[in-house]
Amino acid sequence: MDPEVRKVNITREFKGLTFRFFNDYSDNLRKQILGSAEGKEKPALPGAATTYVEYDYPRLGLVVHTTIDKRDHPPKPFDLQVDFVSRPSMK
Repeated sequence: MDPEVRKVNITREFKGLTFRFFNDYSDNLRKQILGSAEGKEKPALPGAATTYVEYDYPRLGLVVHTTIDKRDHPPKPFDLQVDFVSRPSMK
């Protein structure tokens, strides 16, 4: 990460498992913290080794997006995005 970006990055304020989740992400850590979810894969480009994977956690109000390179064995995430979404109303 660029030093200027690192200075203002909010993840430096996180502690414990939240810090690890954003700074040392792995699928095992995601499962430990959030539980298992079926990953939906979508190639970045047709035939490309780079693939986007989305994990939906509707009850938690989260969608986790990772980007993996399928040339790695096993494929390892190299990018992480978390979207906070409204949960369906529980009526």
